[in-house]
Amino acid sequence: TIAGVDHRARGNPGAGGPAGTGSGAAVGTVPADPRRSLPTLYQHHREEALRAARGSGGERAAVLRALAAPERQLLALETSGRGLLTEVFGDLAAAPAVAVLVGGVGTEVATFDAGTRRLRTFLDGLHRHLPARRVVLVCHSYGSPVCAAALADARARGVRDVVDLASPGVGQGRLPAGVRRWTATGSADPVRWVPHVRIGGLGLGRDPATTPGARRLPVPANCDHDDYLAPGSPTLTAVADLVRP
Repeated sequence: TIAGVDHRARGNPGAGGPAGTGSGAAVGTVPADPRRSLPTLYQHHREEALRAARGSGGERAAVLRALAAPERQLLALETSGRGLLTEVFGDLAAAPAVAVLVGGVGTEVATFDAGTRRLRTFLDGLHRHLPARRVVLVCHSYGSPVCAAALADARARGVRDVVDLASPGVGQGRLPAGVRRWTATGSADPVRWVPHVRIGGLGLGRDPATTPGARRLPVPANCDHDDYLAPGSPTLTAVADLVRP
């Protein structure tokens, strides 16, 4: 959400290295001829953020002004309501690998369905216009079943690895051929107590750690729900190793 964006805690992998995108439901899509068109798209969204900031106040206005800074690369931006965005870190057009962070999206069926459709649209565009990119889906909490649903049609869409962090379930647990699954659940994470079942249309399905071929990632000591990608976390280091060329 716009109000929840911490605009100070940002990094840049640098040109030629991996790129990353972080998103809520405002996923957007990768345009044709990304090297030429992405800078124009980024500038459009920075200007949109600045216009929205002028009509806002308090923390929201401050965050929107930060999103208008020259270095911000917004692939998608929705300033109405709670506000949603997709931000790119690094050079998406040149990077050999792309990490896509899919955070929790809530528990309503409509939200899951919308998240699944938008993630598929994004991955389709990424694979169509940057087909040589190696994609790692990093799926946290209720973003995990969204990732599973987006790949449930057996089309990899360029995805090589799926990382399920604090997953409440991944449906039947199948992945397209050639896609690897990595999982992590901390000892202090309450998601450990979520039943991994699906009965009569209720529940989110299998624990990803029990699916065939799943590999476990290291986690911090006493890892809670939001600790996996904290600076210095062994989980973050392991995910970075997956993305790194």
